[in-house]
Amino acid sequence: MTRYFDILLTDSAPPVRDPWCWRDDWHAPGESAFSLLAKFQRLNALSCTALTESFASWQGRRTLPQYLDLRDARGFDLPRMSDMLRLPLAEIAAAFIMPSGAIRRISSPALRWCVQCAQQGVHLAVFQYRRVDQCPVHRIPLVERCERCEEPIPYRLRADLFKAPFNCPSCGQAWWVPSQGLDDIRVGQPYRRRLGKRARHVRLTIQEPTGSEEIWCAMGGLPSTPDELLPVSEYQLPLQEVSWIRFGTGGQAEPDDPWPQAVTQQKFSSDHDASAHACYKAVRRRIMRMYGRSHLACIKSAALHLAWPLCGGTTTSCCPVALAFLRWRCKWEGIGIPRSLLQQPVHGPLGLTVWLSLHAPVAPRAWSREAAHWLTLHALALACIDSFRTYLDEAQGAGARGMLWLPFPVHDFLRRAMVMRGGASLQDVPQQLCVMPLDRRYSDHSPGPQHGTAKHHREHLDRLSHNHNPMRDAFHVPRS
Repeated sequence: MTRYFDILLTDSAPPVRDPWCWRDDWHAPGESAFSLLAKFQRLNALSCTALTESFASWQGRRTLPQYLDLRDARGFDLPRMSDMLRLPLAEIAAAFIMPSGAIRRISSPALRWCVQCAQQGVHLAVFQYRRVDQCPVHRIPLVERCERCEEPIPYRLRADLFKAPFNCPSCGQAWWVPSQGLDDIRVGQPYRRRLGKRARHVRLTIQEPTGSEEIWCAMGGLPSTPDELLPVSEYQLPLQEVSWIRFGTGGQAEPDDPWPQAVTQQKFSSDHDASAHACYKAVRRRIMRMYGRSHLACIKSAALHLAWPLCGGTTTSCCPVALAFLRWRCKWEGIGIPRSLLQQPVHGPLGLTVWLSLHAPVAPRAWSREAAHWLTLHALALACIDSFRTYLDEAQGAGARGMLWLPFPVHDFLRRAMVMRGGASLQDVPQQLCVMPLDRRYSDHSPGPQHGTAKHHREHLDRLSHNHNPMRDAFHVPRS
């Protein structure tokens, strides 16, 4: 392909950065990185090498990678993908597996697809999650192997795979055959409407009681069968996760509840956002006491140094606790510049607002207002702790690749099923609630935070100094 000649444009005309093409009507919400890159390659007739050069992240690399894991966003230049594909950064981030540090535990390394979605020219990112066995749009089982040779297709950006990404690399059988052909992969309006009806973050309510036990999931989706609730394992978290909580006649939790007093015995006001914000600050203080007390110097120095927008950017690996705490606060408070955390906030906690609108559980109508409000704060505390553990786990395993700061909202907390005994139909049976995780996200032997010694702080400052402020570099004028 011949590169266009540079021409002069008027001030009002947009700059021409690349000669590549993209069709907005080829994209569907929720598409995977595989789907986006395969369509971009097909539209521009690119080789795998050219495709890798266009989208790979060179952070920590000296040579072009031979292959890239399409589940891991840390291997790609997300801002450049957002610019070239004309998609929001959050949409680009959602095309990968979240969180990146847990991809081996929560996602499949082999391509998984829906036959009917493939006929529409679409592959969704949700297909790669291990917990998803059927297409959420068509409700049919996902295919994991080639129908001819029964071999899996690696989910990677690799030269031998992306010569013909729509065919099986082992036998050449086409697995992706859009109904309109590979040269016209427009997503039809009927499929878009069906895709719009699929709520990725549905808040489910309990149906009318049919027995002494009811099951629903407050965060992440309803399990397919009750058997999924049986293999329950407790994680090594500061707070107990698996426990029956008994409700009295007034609907509030009894005093033997293992949760912090600031959360369970809070006086609920009419303003749910204010009480949720108070709950978030209580969890933030607890995390600071348990992890950040010996790393205050690391946290402050990192916040002072990181004074530019980091959405989609990568920073060097320094103190894991400092990185985890700053990323955690930026996510829940909706802030893109860590230094802004040291100043008076100019808006409310946007990440908390997103969680309340998308992920907060809905209690049964028979529950009292206090019990329903307590349930929201209980789920919020769980989500906040999960989120910090996710970021700490990623920071401890970042290595030379550095830390990728993704835009919010990021689904960085576990799916949990909630089982309620008793209810309106059984007046003599006390109400009990059990919260159980359905995913296993954290490392089995995740190392604890290091102590904030002087040597540790010096190493932290040295690694922190290797970051370059793009805003400062853009306005730097070399001396003559």
